[in-house]
Amino acid sequence: MLDQQVIPLFALPRVLFPKMMLPLHIFEDRYKEMIRYCLDRGQGFGILTDEALEPGSIGTMASIHKIVKKYSDGRYDLMVLGGQRFRLLQPIDLLGFPQGHVELIDDLPEDAVAEEQVQNMLELYKGFISRLALKHSQREDLSDILDDINSEQDISYIISQTIGMDAQRQAELLGVTNPVERVEKLTGELRRLRRVNQIARNLFESDDFDPSMN
Repeated sequence: MLDQQVIPLFALPRVLFPKMMLPLHIFEDRYKEMIRYCLDRGQGFGILTDEALEPGSIGTMASIHKIVKKYSDGRYDLMVLGGQRFRLLQPIDLLGFPQGHVELIDDLPEDAVAEEQVQNMLELYKGFISRLALKHSQREDLSDILDDINSEQDISYIISQTIGMDAQRQAELLGVTNPVERVEKLTGELRRLRRVNQIARNLFESDDFDPSMN
């Protein structure tokens, strides 16, 4: 049976994935009240995209990892950590800030993704990293971190949060509970990004390219 509970809800134009960090600046009165409520009770809250405060939407539990700064007017700078995913059953508003009845969810007990598929996705992501303007040591450190992660889900969520997808596509990936489907979607997106990069390189390296013509 799925775990059902009532939690505070925070609507954002961004998506938080499990085990990932996200900085937040809390400035709206209703959310300042929500954070005080959570801190008083030592609990977290749920993060959903702005358009997702309706039954059936998928979000992520967030725990307050660190209070970076508390302002005199009640604003907060926070660092939050993603926890388990949830499905919103029914939104409510009884305390002056959004809340909802939710059920915690996890991946369906499908067959495990083939190791070859995960490794292919990982190599594509390492190729993506190599194209970023990072120092060699930074790329090496990130590659080492990825090699130490054994969970397909963890690798997938790192990729989902760091390759620049818009919030809508991230939200769609967050809701995927079939690991095979998740890996296929991310592999396809990484291949698309590789093709875009190659087209751009070919364009800029062409003898006919004139950067003044735009």
